[in-house]
Amino acid sequence: MAALPTSSRPVAYLGTWMSILLLCSTGCTLAGSEDSREVLPNTCDDLLIEWDVSSTWKIAILDDLRIVKRGEEAQLEAVGHEVKEVKVSDEFAYIPPEKILEELSEHIGKPVAKIGDKTSDGAMPPAVKYTGGEQAHIAYYRGLKTITARFSYTCAGTKQVSSGDVFTWEADSGTTGIIDCLKPPKENPDSKLAMQVVSKRCPEGSPAHANH
Repeated sequence: MAALPTSSRPVAYLGTWMSILLLCSTGCTLAGSEDSREVLPNTCDDLLIEWDVSSTWKIAILDDLRIVKRGEEAQLEAVGHEVKEVKVSDEFAYIPPEKILEELSEHIGKPVAKIGDKTSDGAMPPAVKYTGGEQAHIAYYRGLKTITARFSYTCAGTKQVSSGDVFTWEADSGTTGIIDCLKPPKENPDSKLAMQVVSKRCPEGSPAHANH
């Protein structure tokens, strides 16, 4: 039998590799590649999610201190304090943020603020008429129970895990009040929010600081 030409095998191998290169130019992952990872489906109807949630009361609106005399009317300004927005970050941005917030709401059993909401949102408070002593040094405030959460999830039938963070607040947690720096703590609202306002607005040594 006649021997094959010495150039026939290299040419065949070259043709094979050219075919692979042409195929991969349109996008493929070779076995063993460090870039290979499971491709998630386009929907995730059976979501498996775990939460690590913490909450704390924060001042959302805080007016400057003002002096009002008996019989005077004070128009409250409702000034946003360290304004923040609802935020959802997701490692793969696979599930819509609205879905993440929906799952969080179900997890804690309470409605939460939505994408686009700001801590400074809320109806303007009415003017108040002071009817107490000779005068008052007042500051209006509004607080929210904010939520910080870490989550991780998989979709049923996959092994890929994604994780992310949420900042939001309980939608119905808005709490308003007015502190008077000239009154002792027992005559001001009794809450952690009120104490925060006193520390931010009332001068040291004022009656509102007593026993704080």
